Amino acid sequence: MASYSYYDVKHPIGSEDYQQVFRLLEEALPPCERRSAESQKALLQLPPYHLMVRYGEDGAVEAFLAFWELERFDFV
Repeated sequence: MASYSYYDVKHPIGSEDYQQVFRLLEEALPPCERRSAESQKALLQLPPYHLMVRYGEDGAVEAFLAFWELERFDFV
């Protein structure tokens, strides 16, 4: 059964899990839309930025949802 974890500035993601998320980003986005690994990870230091990660039964990252929780709306 899959499980989910929530990460933000108060709940940092571990290095290995972050690398798995970043690999998915690299596969999903064309080069012109990608950030560097460092700048992408730096977003998690911003209070409005959040990351929800789905883990498979084997503990590997299967999917993620990144979003900004802004004052008047959330941006996914």
